[in-house]
Amino acid sequence: MATSFKLALLAFLLISCGKNSGLPIGSGLSVESGGNKTVYLTTALLGGFGGVAGADSRCMSDDNYPGSGTYRALLAGSTRRACSTANCSGGASENLDWVLQPNTDYYRNSDNVLIGTTNAAGIFAFPLTNSLSGAFDFYWTGMASDWTSTANNCSNWTNSTSGVTGNIGRGNATSTLSINLNTATCDFTNTYLLCVEQ
Repeated sequence: MATSFKLALLAFLLISCGKNSGLPIGSGLSVESGGNKTVYLTTALLGGFGGVAGADSRCMSDDNYPGSGTYRALLAGSTRRACSTANCSGGASENLDWVLQPNTDYYRNSDNVLIGTTNAAGIFAFPLTNSLSGAFDFYWTGMASDWTSTANNCSNWTNSTSGVTGNIGRGNATSTLSINLNTATCDFTNTYLLCVEQ
């Protein structure tokens, strides 16, 4: 009887430890992970929202805010970047105030669908498991398709006029189009922020 209890306890611990790690149960291996996080889209806004800090503030005060947790905007600017080389060939040390954590599962807040798992550099490899928003939405990114920053960032997210542009991603894409579909003028009214749980 005592042996059965010990086996049941061992099985429970193995299942618990293997959960969400992406490793076979009982493999004896582990991966450093930030756990499961969610992302959501804000309501629409123009490209001049007060810089990266203003975008983060919007993520915490938007009408679509999930109600708990800390969220920051997935976009590049002078104070935030994912990669300084294509796809962070130098690793996570290239991140500057970056919002995605390494080796972490990210889910859409709207329907709890897995978007994908970031790599050790804190970026997604494409294609994604599922799209970032699941709808034909556009959101500001300021990034190229290789996760590097571009100059198309609505004057560092402070200008909402038609004379400047910002890179946008497409919500229903699983390819690099999810972070770099095209540019839009910064007065484009149907664009959102993608907010990432920290």
